[in-house]
Amino acid sequence: MSNHNPERWGQEIKRRVEGTHTFEHLHPVTRSIVTKTVEIIVTGIYPEGFGSIAHCLFGEASLVLDPSELAIALDIGSSTWLVTVFNGSGAVIDRHLIEGGAGELHSMIAEALDKRNDRVSLLSKDVKHSPSLVNQGIIEGTFTYGGNHLTGKKFETEYSQCLDEWWSNRIEKFANFVTAGNYLDRAKYLVAWGGGVSLPVVDQNLAGLGFVILNNPQFINALGLKLLTQISLGA
Repeated sequence: MSNHNPERWGQEIKRRVEGTHTFEHLHPVTRSIVTKTVEIIVTGIYPEGFGSIAHCLFGEASLVLDPSELAIALDIGSSTWLVTVFNGSGAVIDRHLIEGGAGELHSMIAEALDKRNDRVSLLSKDVKHSPSLVNQGIIEGTFTYGGNHLTGKKFETEYSQCLDEWWSNRIEKFANFVTAGNYLDRAKYLVAWGGGVSLPVVDQNLAGLGFVILNNPQFINALGLKLLTQISLGA
């Protein structure tokens, strides 16, 4: 597993996670209660994104990067943009955290919907729009907020407007960091992962800047942590 500050939280995370855990859930067909017990062994707690680096260097379709060469990774998550500079040995050279990930974009769109004054919006003018329902509309590819004819609203316009502001502000901070550290000229690869990488238009913007976008970018860190666990267990 990974954490932004494993030195501080590693032992506490291990204490809370490791051991035997019992949980219940409803069977999807019979709706009866199913009880399951799992045994968790924590083999390591790594810095955030370390699994992604491992996957890039040693997993399937890995990047070809010598120990002396650098790559710059951009992880667009729900809360932050995390920039990581690493070498071909997997060592982290530098990191930079930019506040406001995909969740911030969803909130911006929800606030923009709050300000609408069309007929449909006037019916629910006192109701605050939910960022989670905005996210649902993006994931489903409908760009529609809500599921009924009274509250359902298309938000392509709000998405385009909010995305432009959200993207331009953060990509400028990314550029300032990688150029100030003289990393951009030295980097062999720009690579992107995280759930926000797959957002419509964002994937095109990244590709246009020369980023390598790996398959299933939202699962890259988990796949890398699985690889590290297999290595530690000798599997």
